[in-house]
Amino acid sequence: MDSRIDNVYVTPIYVATITEQEGFNLIQQEAKKAIEASKFSSREEWGPTHYLSSTTFINDVIKEQNMQLFSAVMHSHLKEYMSIVGFSLRPYMVTSWFSLFQQNQYGQIHTHGNADVSGCYYVETSGDDGDLFFEDPRPANESSYVFSGRYMSGRRAYTPKVGQMLMFPGYLPHGIKTNSKTTDRVSLSFNIKFIDPRCELKQDNV
Repeated sequence: MDSRIDNVYVTPIYVATITEQEGFNLIQQEAKKAIEASKFSSREEWGPTHYLSSTTFINDVIKEQNMQLFSAVMHSHLKEYMSIVGFSLRPYMVTSWFSLFQQNQYGQIHTHGNADVSGCYYVETSGDDGDLFFEDPRPANESSYVFSGRYMSGRRAYTPKVGQMLMFPGYLPHGIKTNSKTTDRVSLSFNIKFIDPRCELKQDNV
């Protein structure tokens, strides 16, 4: 018998812990200073689920608050992530914001629109104040008696850790479990949108 299994349609999620060699303590100082300078509010149509430093998702708090070290480290890890998935790094645009989860707050399941890569960095967390979780982007898979629960289907949760950075495809449905603790959970979220050279070529030909 000549046969094999090809695990196709995999979803690569990048997980890294920022080290002191990369400037962890300085990045934390940058982030906490930026948090203090930010004004948080909830998105009206979502209700008081959690607070954001920007409810429009079109700003870049990393640039606005001059978080140069974090920007450089994020770029380094983005380069590594793209190398792993076989994508040649090219110019990109960034939007970013802080997300604050206080007691009994949570993040509903959502995607990040047309972002190529989305990510988060944990600035403040006790580790048990709300896991990040991902939903299977193939909903039809859940109806299969054979394949449901296999091949990384269903929900997958990641426990937050100070200094940890995650990156994942922007299309991947995700949410944040309820913070049942009295401590605040603060993360820096970001979206990466690569500039499509085909668009540049089209503009040149206009």
